[in-house]
Amino acid sequence: MSAENPSTNFTTLLASAVHDMKNSLAIILNAIEELSNETPADPQQTQAQLKQLRHEGKRLNNEFIQMLSLYRIENGQYFANIDDTSIYELLEEVWLENRDTLTVRNIELSFECDPNLMWFCDRALLLGALNTIINNAYKFARSHIRLSATVENNTLRLNVDDDGPGYPAEMLIADSSQQKQIDFHSGSTGLGLYFASVIARMHHNRERHGHISLSNDGIDGGGRFSLNLP
Repeated sequence: MSAENPSTNFTTLLASAVHDMKNSLAIILNAIEELSNETPADPQQTQAQLKQLRHEGKRLNNEFIQMLSLYRIENGQYFANIDDTSIYELLEEVWLENRDTLTVRNIELSFECDPNLMWFCDRALLLGALNTIINNAYKFARSHIRLSATVENNTLRLNVDDDGPGYPAEMLIADSSQQKQIDFHSGSTGLGLYFASVIARMHHNRERHGHISLSNDGIDGGGRFSLNLP
């Protein structure tokens, strides 16, 4: 199931992203107001709210970075910095970056990877893409999100699995020829999926380009996002 190079109205996509960022900003402002009115404060509740604030702040920052990166890529101002990269260390960094926020929501974050797995890729771009997909997955996961990396047919596959209800049927396609049927504007995942698909295609080996894929082969039938790199 390939979702590479989606046909997307970029203006509509950015409008959707701005709407999503507006919601995050509202959450941040409401949480700040609640914290300022709590006297005396419950230390545990305060810590939970602060972690939620940090999470929403990171979401805003990530989405601004994605929009800036997409603008630069679209205008030929950014090119992938491909280098030999430890995939284990990449996933470990993503795990460390997100585990505390997910713990507040009682969601376990785990990762599985061969410690010796190396691949030629742009580490910074992949880090941003995976953080974004986890941010999307946590909204639907019930109790567990799992990161994993495997190599199949000379392709690196980075998976983000969750134990939520899975992707809706309209987001799942049978092959790359049907990619136009994906609605990247539904929900708040549009910008993240579009960003990930662009990042994937920036990785290529001769005639082979990277791509993303969506399925419901995640935990207990939950969603699976895969970023596939040649």
